[in-house]
Amino acid sequence: MKKTPVPASVPVHAVAPSRKKPAPSSTATLAASLTPSNIPPFIDSEPYYGGDRIVSTQVENGINYVVQCTVSAPYVNSSTVYMMSAGHCGPTGTAWNQGYFDGSNIYISGSMGTASSVQWGNNRIDGALLTGASYAPYIWTDGANYVSAHVTGAATVVPKGVNPGTGVCTDGSFTGYACGGTVSFTNACANISEGSVVYYVCGLDIADSATPIVQSGDSGGPVVVPTSGGVLMAGTISAQSNGGKEVLFSDVNYLQQVFAVSVAS
Repeated sequence: MKKTPVPASVPVHAVAPSRKKPAPSSTATLAASLTPSNIPPFIDSEPYYGGDRIVSTQVENGINYVVQCTVSAPYVNSSTVYMMSAGHCGPTGTAWNQGYFDGSNIYISGSMGTASSVQWGNNRIDGALLTGASYAPYIWTDGANYVSAHVTGAATVVPKGVNPGTGVCTDGSFTGYACGGTVSFTNACANISEGSVVYYVCGLDIADSATPIVQSGDSGGPVVVPTSGGVLMAGTISAQSNGGKEVLFSDVNYLQQVFAVSVAS
C-alpha cells in the first residue's frame, strides 16, 4: 500500500486507455512500464485484469490520504464475480477507482468497485473482495505492450527444504511482473506494521528472491506460478521485508476458504 497525505480536495481526471485492449496474449517475463501513463496497469479498460493499480481517497484520524494498491485476480461465488485485493488497503465500504496518483492529480479510467468484504489482522488473513465492475481472469505481464497471462486456477505451493520450493512471480503495479521468488515458508503468521500499529496476520506464505520483487503500492497484487497454459494463482501480496527481496502473501487456498469463493478461470 502506498499512502500519501493530501489536502482535503485532490483533482480527479477521467482518462481513456491509449488503445483498445487486444485479445488476451501469452505470458511474458518482462516488467510493466514503471512510468504512470494511459497504459496498463495504470489506466485500463473493463474488464479489468489482475495487476491493475487502484486508487482511493480515505480519511484517517482527520487526515486526508490518497491510497494506492493493486488488484490480484477475479474470484467467483455462485454467479457473482469479485476482484481480490489486500484487506489492509482499506476498510469495508471503501470505493476504489482504477487509476493512479501522480502526487498532485488522480487519473482514473473508471470504478474498480467497492470493498464488500475485508479480512485483516487479529489472526485473520489479509484480503478484500471488490464488487461493482467487470473483471476477467488475466494478469498483466507487460502492460506497456498489452501482454497478459490467463489465470487457469489455484496453486498449492511448497517451501524449500526437502523439495526445492515452488517458484513464484509477483505482479504489483509499482514493481511490475517480477519472477525469481522461491517459497520458503507456508501457513505462517506474522506481525505486520501499518503506520504505528502492528497487526498479527495469518494464512501467509513467504517467498525469497535474490533481487527485489515487491515494494510499497504492490499490496493486493497477484503472486503466481507460471504454467504452460498461463499462470496459477498462489496468493495476494500482503507485505515485504529485506528491501523487497522477501514477499509475504496471503495463500490462495486460505483466501478461497475464508471468503467462500474460487479463483475464476
